[in-house]
Amino acid sequence: MSKYFYCYHLILYKKFFKEHLLNTFNQCLIDKIYQLETRHTLNLVTDENLNIILIEDGFSIYYEALNEIKKKKISHLE
Repeated sequence: MSKYFYCYHLILYKKFFKEHLLNTFNQCLIDKIYQLETRHTLNLVTDENLNIILIEDGFSIYYEALNEIKKKKISHLE
């Protein structure tokens, strides 16, 4: 299997998925992109045991990442 396959599936691990979102959102702020549409199938993200997490938990990862970025943006303004 290709390296791309393994890297892509590593991003679908819950912990790395959140880090991926944080990096993406942070880069958007740096590039002054303030409107972003994400398309992702939430029922592909897995936990440590490779169990697919519920859609509600997938949304909570998005909300956690967005809240962290909002706090970071506000702290830079102060």
